[in-house]
Amino acid sequence: MNLVQDSSDKFPGSRFRILNNEDQGRCATFEFLDEDHTLGNALRHMILKNPEVKFCGYALPHPNERKINFQVQVYSGEALDAVEKGLNNLIDLNKTVREKIEAAAKAHGQVELEDSEDEDQEKYKQLIEN
Repeated sequence: MNLVQDSSDKFPGSRFRILNNEDQGRCATFEFLDEDHTLGNALRHMILKNPEVKFCGYALPHPNERKINFQVQVYSGEALDAVEKGLNNLIDLNKTVREKIEAAAKAHGQVELEDSEDEDQEKYKQLIEN
């Protein structure tokens, strides 16, 4: 097992860390701080839709800790790329759902939703950018 550095030098100020990285990056464990099943289950689903992914699972180490640990294994490429693709797909899905809700609300004469960036979407963008 090849343990990767704390990742704080690669992702400074980030809520994302690489806990370990094996098999030339094809199998890795990632930690998302200040997250729970809300992100965990949705991201796991998105990652597993990628045909290059062999395994993806997540766990909350303890109910009182707001963090999730993801383990991802891919057939080829790097596990980190699969996580990034999953996050991007989740952001795209969020945008699509929001647009459909706004269109349906407008069609039924409802008040438009606030024109502000969704906090969760911003958090996920920051995870990718950092």
